[in-house]
Amino acid sequence: LHVRSRRQRQMCIRDRIGNVDENTIKLETEESDLPGLNINFIGQGNKLVIGRNFKCSRLDINFFKDNCTLFIGQNVVLAGSLNFKGKDTQMSIGSGTKCNASLFVNLGEDNDKISIGENCLFAQVKFRTSDSHKIMDNETGARINRSKDIVLEDRVWIAEDTLIKGGAYIGSGTVVGAKSFVSKELKQNCIYAGAPVRLIRENIHWEE
Repeated sequence: LHVRSRRQRQMCIRDRIGNVDENTIKLETEESDLPGLNINFIGQGNKLVIGRNFKCSRLDINFFKDNCTLFIGQNVVLAGSLNFKGKDTQMSIGSGTKCNASLFVNLGEDNDKISIGENCLFAQVKFRTSDSHKIMDNETGARINRSKDIVLEDRVWIAEDTLIKGGAYIGSGTVVGAKSFVSKELKQNCIYAGAPVRLIRENIHWEE
């Protein structure tokens, strides 16, 4: 476990960097078992909870803003980058979930949430709650691409190079094929694929 403090990171990121003492880490896994975990606290009031038997080859967790929460259950395997770019953002990863390749997560705006169930399986997948840039209607001035939460129920399998956008809700037991784009609700125990994603087959189950 490597936690970068204000002094260690001041010259690398920016002048104002949150102190480790202003955030909370709760580990049920021994620090010596986490050589590939990097936690960067830029904000304050953030909370990280990691359950037993957590494994990561290389995982960067970046708390850019304040009062964000990340909960990781037991027996989880992760690699990649988790980025909390809005205040009061929340992410939970259920027990038994595994990522076999680099995972990218961006909680882009205040109060965004991502909930991932238990025993999910990912390859190289991206999660984005927002587009990171606002798009406005020229006539009304109203924003037309507001951020949305993401929810995955238990035992969701997502194949490589898939983008999961805000507004996605994927039912339990569902499989999403490689290189898909998901931004809507998907039913349970189905196969979906495509960009945008479409229903391929119903009434299935999958085995690891």
